[in-house]
Amino acid sequence: MTLRGVFTLLAAMIAACWMTPAAAQHSGSDPDRQILVMVTHPPDHYRPNGAYGGDYGDQLTRSSRERLARRIAGKYGLRLVDAWPMPMIGMDCFVMAVPESRTTKDVADQVSHDPSVAWAQPVELYAAQGSADSPNDPLFAAEPATQQWHLADLHRIATGRGITVAVVDSGIDSRHPDLAGQLLVNRSFVAGQPDVAERHGTGVAGIIAAKADNGIGIAGVAPDVRLLGLRACWQIERAPNSTVCDSFSLAKALYFAV
Repeated sequence: MTLRGVFTLLAAMIAACWMTPAAAQHSGSDPDRQILVMVTHPPDHYRPNGAYGGDYGDQLTRSSRERLARRIAGKYGLRLVDAWPMPMIGMDCFVMAVPESRTTKDVADQVSHDPSVAWAQPVELYAAQGSADSPNDPLFAAEPATQQWHLADLHRIATGRGITVAVVDSGIDSRHPDLAGQLLVNRSFVAGQPDVAERHGTGVAGIIAAKADNGIGIAGVAPDVRLLGLRACWQIERAPNSTVCDSFSLAKALYFAV
């Protein structure tokens, strides 16, 4: 399988396992009117000092790629919104806004046939699965697994020590007493919003890696793993129990994890 295939499969597995399409909007932008445009990296260029350009840290390479993206956007009447270099898979990922008079599907199909474009697809918005905590017992949702999976017995065999798990979700509260010291990285890939701790991401991180035998809260399924907290989703203020993600933020977080 190609790197593109692996990357696409990862995204599809996450979407299928714990997300469903949502109609909510990202603050400051409208994913419903955007497409992802994947462009193959131009060949690296030799520099007199012996260095090679190949990422956005190189001004000449960056300018060349931005010009290419703006040319594609202009050719199809689109507006360049955002960009993310993905040199590991030999691609640049660009987000382009689509005019109201056209559908994102039709535009993505059209842009996909451009010789400069590897592929394009509409930006999708997903909602995380899961109900709210019980108001009378905040640990209620976590208790069944403790009994059904016999966690105490399992932890005598394995606790996840030496394993790193990427949690691609909403913001994780790294200061929570059950999660303090459990995160190797806590980074946001959501554009246009402050990096904050949120309920869904914190809850999922706790289910995975809450500390054991500390007299607080619950014990995670694998309390000795270390986490990469990768915020690709955000909580909707007007609906505190609603958490949504878009395919661009998911792509950035998955790329970072890989």
